[in-house]
Amino acid sequence: MLNAKIEKDFSYHAPINDQPEIYQDLREAAKDMAYEIESVCPDCDEKKTAFMKLNEVVFWANASIARYGYVKYENSEKFRADKLCAYSEEFRAEKLIDEFIEAQEKEQ
Repeated sequence: MLNAKIEKDFSYHAPINDQPEIYQDLREAAKDMAYEIESVCPDCDEKKTAFMKLNEVVFWANASIARYGYVKYENSEKFRADKLCAYSEEFRAEKLIDEFIEAQEKEQ
């Protein structure tokens, strides 16, 4: 089992079918979130960390798709800026940032 995981994790996985479009959708959603963070968060170490972690989210999401494929649900809508903005309007970035900081403090 471990050898198979090593082979999968440390091998190149060329994009197949519509994976490049899925990667782009993930990057666009993350970009929308980055602009939201930029618009509401003060310039501080926490904001820098939020951007770093957002990059990490995109990296690991893309890695999961490259290694294991993706799930395509029938009748699903892509996660786009309008949904992100609707969520952020309801919950506001301050709450998300506070939860993020709490989670980071628990990890340390």
